[in-house]
Amino acid sequence: MSSTYEEVWEKADSKEDVAETNPEWKGASKRRQEKAKETRKETRVKKEMLKTELQSKAEIRKAALAKAKEIHGDKAFGLRTVQGLEMSVDERFEVFHRTVDDVVRGIHPFTVIYGTAGVGKSHLVKEVLEKYDLVTGKDYAWLTSRCTAPALFETGIRFRKGGILVLDDVDFSGGSRDSKKQMREILKCMTDSSPERIVNWSVKSGGYEQVASAGEGEDAISRYEKGEAKKLPSQYRFDGRLIIITNLTEKEFDDEGALLSRAMNVPLFLTEEEKLERMKTMLRKVNPEMDIRLKEEVLSTLIDYYEVQREVNEAAGTAKLDKTQLDLRTLVSALKMAEVDNEWRKRMHLLF
Repeated sequence: MSSTYEEVWEKADSKEDVAETNPEWKGASKRRQEKAKETRKETRVKKEMLKTELQSKAEIRKAALAKAKEIHGDKAFGLRTVQGLEMSVDERFEVFHRTVDDVVRGIHPFTVIYGTAGVGKSHLVKEVLEKYDLVTGKDYAWLTSRCTAPALFETGIRFRKGGILVLDDVDFSGGSRDSKKQMREILKCMTDSSPERIVNWSVKSGGYEQVASAGEGEDAISRYEKGEAKKLPSQYRFDGRLIIITNLTEKEFDDEGALLSRAMNVPLFLTEEEKLERMKTMLRKVNPEMDIRLKEEVLSTLIDYYEVQREVNEAAGTAKLDKTQLDLRTLVSALKMAEVDNEWRKRMHLLF
């Protein structure tokens, strides 16, 4: 027979009475209270620590946001850029190097490196490729700004079996609307997350043999390579990897986010001050056979000249006119000049 509510409460009250009168029960109750008190205290301490940690991270992010605004001005940028700027310059380049290394080793199929022009993005990608003794034209293809949609499609065929495509400063905004759309569609196919990445030429024009599957496409490629067919197929399976290098912000490069969502994103933007820091760090590596004292003198003179010109342009109202930025490319040019001309200082203006 089930107990009534009154009986249940009566039993509960009697247990509490026993706890008050029984020393063992009373001691156990006190220990539980002390334990609960300690737990509450630990919880409060953890909450305070978490609050302090969050405040600290928020301050770091605010500083990074200020850097992003300094770099981009009125241009739109995204959270990835801000998060990248939270790291030190060395950490940013370390992440960049390790990510490219992962793509080259086949751990990740796709990365987009977007950042400040002239800080050595292309050079560092080549450095990683050379570390693994990869040969251009055999193991990878290096495509530049002149790359078209058909060129990308056909190069993908050549490097479809584990090869690497590097798109360096390729203009995704140029050309006709159809051309831009086709270029992006090819890239989406190449970087699709499904087990089989099938690349399609989605428009009827282009002069490709229409095939119904990637298997048919492979047969068509085989016939083409043997000289038995005059046209490449309209689709094929792509098992290669992709590295995109651009000076655009993530918003300029991929406003919809369709490509960036597929990629390992590496934002590599630097403020003017950070660029100078990077140049000083790289000085020994650039032209390693050159006298380090002369290199230091060139860099110091370059920085001084740049600072003076910046102030002159501000005062003259010419600050917004097109001009060369101070970066690694400028440094390399200045070092080459100083290496062969004792009066290199007189030609410093040619670099800006």
